[in-house]
Amino acid sequence: MFKDDGSISIHNDQSNKPLNYMGKGNVFTELVEEDKVTWIFDTRKESLRITMHEIISDTSFGLDLEDAGLERDGTESHLQAWLAENVEVFGKGFTLVSREYPTGAGPVDLLIRDKKGNPIAVEVKRVAMLGAADQAHRYRESLKELEGFENVRSMVAGVDIRPNTIKLATKRDIECFIVPANWRDTANLPEDIEEILELMEE
Repeated sequence: MFKDDGSISIHNDQSNKPLNYMGKGNVFTELVEEDKVTWIFDTRKESLRITMHEIISDTSFGLDLEDAGLERDGTESHLQAWLAENVEVFGKGFTLVSREYPTGAGPVDLLIRDKKGNPIAVEVKRVAMLGAADQAHRYRESLKELEGFENVRSMVAGVDIRPNTIKLATKRDIECFIVPANWRDTANLPEDIEEILELMEE
């Protein structure tokens, strides 16, 4: 696949990941001989040479400049916003303090309070790896230094929290909250919090 910006990617028929790739900004040279065509892509650090002995198909596609482009749905940012708008999924009486609440270790995704008013720092991930537990730990320890946060707890919230992440979180006294996989389909949550919690358990 050869793009107008000069980038080239080589694919097989088994996946969408290229076997080899050269980004834009390279110098392109074409050598035409009797029985073959050679494309050469050069940068300061590397060179890619493609020799074609037979061209089976040569197809060009123009880009639609009016197209808005790829729009991703269900991203981590969307998940964070959804949790902020539906904070009672964490528990009855829970309230949102802020998104991206500043701490000495960087902004925590969500700062919420439980029904007793105790603060909880929540690290939100679609897929929570070990780093999520580390982040939640750092945010909690940083917030503990502030007045009014002596009893702050920390939590990792994710659609997929990996087993090793749960083990590390448990070891560091960090709570884990599994977000239902169909969270986007439950945007209009029922008013009864008990129904919400039943949805979470299904």
